Amino acid sequence: MNVIADLCTLYDNLETTGKIDPAYMNESFSYIICLTEDGKLDAIISCKEPHVIKKGGKAKEEFVAKKYTTIFSTPGRDANVLEKKFKFIFGCDRKNVSKETIEKNIKFKKAVAEYFEGLESPLIHAYKEFVKNWDPIKDFDNEILANHRKNTDADTAKYLFCLTGDPGNLLQNDPIFKDKWESNFSIDNGDSDFNGYCGITGEYGPIARLHDQITGPVFGYKGCAFTSCNDDCSKSYGLDQSYNCAVSVRAMHKYTRALNYMLENHRKYTFYSYKADGTDNKIILFWTDEIDTEAEDIFSWLLYNKRNDNPSEKLNDVKELFYKVKVGSVTENDLKTVLGNLSDITFHILEVRVENEARAAVRDYRVGKFLDIVEKAVNFQKSLSFGEETRPYSYLSLVKAIIPPTDKFNPATSEYLFQAINNAAYHNGHIPLTIAEKAITRTNAEGYKENDEKKENKYRFYTRTAIMKSYLIGKGENITTMLNTENTNIGYLCGRFLAVADSMQKSANKNDGTNTNSTFADLYLRKASTNPAAALNIVSSKLPYCEKKFKRCKKEGIYSWYNSMLNEIVSKIDNGFPKHLNLTESAAFYVGFRQQKMDLYKKKDKDNSLIDEATENETVENTTENEKEILEEN
Repeated sequence: MNVIADLCTLYDNLETTGKIDPAYMNESFSYIICLTEDGKLDAIISCKEPHVIKKGGKAKEEFVAKKYTTIFSTPGRDANVLEKKFKFIFGCDRKNVSKETIEKNIKFKKAVAEYFEGLESPLIHAYKEFVKNWDPIKDFDNEILANHRKNTDADTAKYLFCLTGDPGNLLQNDPIFKDKWESNFSIDNGDSDFNGYCGITGEYGPIARLHDQITGPVFGYKGCAFTSCNDDCSKSYGLDQSYNCAVSVRAMHKYTRALNYMLENHRKYTFYSYKADGTDNKIILFWTDEIDTEAEDIFSWLLYNKRNDNPSEKLNDVKELFYKVKVGSVTENDLKTVLGNLSDITFHILEVRVENEARAAVRDYRVGKFLDIVEKAVNFQKSLSFGEETRPYSYLSLVKAIIPPTDKFNPATSEYLFQAINNAAYHNGHIPLTIAEKAITRTNAEGYKENDEKKENKYRFYTRTAIMKSYLIGKGENITTMLNTENTNIGYLCGRFLAVADSMQKSANKNDGTNTNSTFADLYLRKASTNPAAALNIVSSKLPYCEKKFKRCKKEGIYSWYNSMLNEIVSKIDNGFPKHLNLTESAAFYVGFRQQKMDLYKKKDKDNSLIDEATENETVENTTENEKEILEEN
């Protein structure tokens, strides 16, 4: 009940600040039914508006339903006085008339007759006449309706009413109708014939029999219930449906409208956990007790890398802080300074999974001070970061990186992975063993090609090494954001060795003008991550060929620079390369490989020599040119 109570509080705050008008709601409509003054169907016109979407990198224009402000109505089974659903209005679906659709139309006729009695205006008169005289069976083949039924969305779209030639004046805006609607409206109105004590407010009053549907992203067009007690095991004292929930009609309207408001404004308040065959089945909603704060934008950027075209000053400050922290954790004082008055506000995180077309279930609900949540999120992201990365890793990218790119979506597996990452971000601060193991397994399967034409493959590799780095930090390993030459983990050293040898080979080939289809890393990376001895001894045996190439083109200085790094690494390895690496050492191998590669690519200041003390005593002509060449190659 806590989450429903908190959603009711959110509704109260939204209403107080004018974000929600209890009597009205914003809704998307696709068509307008045009009536003659005597109530005859004259036309059904589209009110959709163009919307540009990007699919596969290409821009495509589609026409989508347009938002209108209309009266608040229940998205359930009952007819509304201003009906928007095709089956209630016309008593049929696209293909035929059925007993079910006729019953819906009868309910609609009754609701309109009762509510509009005594109300008169040209549009109201036309509406009443149309509803009263429309015959679902006789008028099924009406030419206008028959042509409209050819539209694939005819019986799923929503409809508005106007007089012919005047689509700008809609029935919900008719002054006479609005006057009655606003004077009679009450949030306590709803489907109930049972009174009791509300489990949310503690007040005695009507208990909601059915709860309004939640619609929007993930929940779908038709919507689904957020709470349900319709199972036999939930029934007691002869009560069924949601009477067993003990949620009053008022509280029910509040929490459902708060949820629908966030889903309507989903870009600010939500994140979809993952995509499944074009649909999502899990969503995270987040909000503060105060309305219109910058907290939601900061949170969504830190954990989901959501783009914000108009970032606030505080969000930019958090980004700057995130960029500056290269090693270790962000202190509480750092964040307090940046967040200011946002530090102590209460922040809510609600995870919901849509189990089927009719039901949604709460998977997790967390409430805490925004400062605490942001501190954990920042530190979690820093555990993932390499070097001078300037963007956080989104949950979606972490999950995608450890799932085979060709695999069909598996809801159970993905939910488990997502939940494990959630726990790492909110509680542990580091990736758990189960996720790290999958990252290693996937990397062993996919390998790594530095010159891979598909950028996605490279990014997947980088993301998996970020996962391994976070895991290693959680294990207490001596892993830093940048290359750590003091790290003596055998896996880390083996990864560094392969990275330097691979770069040496590429440099030798480039200077000698020779090409190879595959580099050391292409051929031996996966093998070296589990059995370094088998792979790296082969690599070592081929290094003399690189030396010969450097000598042929008189680039001994470059060779000496690479060779000195290899000697530094090998000097830390006792008894040669090992025949086996355990899970932690394999993770360290990949992290060492990536960090060494990044260090080789990193641009040095002009005053810094790329040739260390081991090669400074050698006679190398034109050292400056050698440095430039190495920089260009790496």
